[in-house]
Amino acid sequence: MTPNVGMTLREIYLDFRTDPVGSLGVRDALAETGFYVGSELVGAATVGYALGQGLNYLIENYAPGLDQAIGGTEYNMVQDMQSAATEFEQGRYEKSIDALFGSPLANAGDYAGDDDVGGSYAFYEDDLSGSGC
Repeated sequence: MTPNVGMTLREIYLDFRTDPVGSLGVRDALAETGFYVGSELVGAATVGYALGQGLNYLIENYAPGLDQAIGGTEYNMVQDMQSAATEFEQGRYEKSIDALFGSPLANAGDYAGDDDVGGSYAFYEDDLSGSGC
């Protein structure tokens, strides 16, 4: 199943966590959840609140050690990603979200992730390497 905006943050996270193709680890699934909700909920007035509350719940319950390290960083990163004017700029912000979780997508060499949720990240990396547009 592909995540959609009708799903809760927990459902989206669990979708990535149990995806039959990737079956991601906790940090991978958290990073991809961040990518997805950051890019798909841009127009919603409650994005900051919902993302902050939802991701905080996931991190507290599935990666408690990470909870102390994040603070307001994720909120600012998502805000920056939402205001990105180009796909390249959005990919740069997606890279920073991946780095927040220890760069699991970069380490795997699959910047786009499951269901192409990090497509802008892949575009950014391709462009940097000279193989993109």
